[in-house]
Amino acid sequence: MQTSVAHAVRKGLQIGTLAAVAITLAACSDKPSSSQARHAFDEQLKSKLGATPYRIKRFEKINGQIQSVYGTEFYVVSYRATVTFPQGIRPECVSASGRFVGWNCYNASLFGLPPQPVGATVQFNSTIPLQKTERGWMRVS
Repeated sequence: MQTSVAHAVRKGLQIGTLAAVAITLAACSDKPSSSQARHAFDEQLKSKLGATPYRIKRFEKINGQIQSVYGTEFYVVSYRATVTFPQGIRPECVSASGRFVGWNCYNASLFGLPPQPVGATVQFNSTIPLQKTERGWMRVS
């Protein structure tokens, strides 16, 4: 009887130890998660687009790489995203055929995006540099 109790206690300690190690490894991840990268992308859009309404329909973290610049390490995330602009981007600058109209719209890009009609969907394929801080992964401006 004592042998089976001791065995159960040892087994419980082993399982508890494995669980603690797994939690520790997950918390100390050296790579940002896909949701952390999506959050950084969202913050980047907000800072560049201002009050222009948008909706991220899809975000996919494709790859990532650690880079070092003057001794500071960054994690550069490669991503693919699909974003919809319900009100467009300067839609008054786009004709029905998709061409720019008027000289005042010649340099009307916003965040590198040319004017878009109402309801436009835009594909992004790019990278975002992130840095690990005490508060988690933050976008490098």
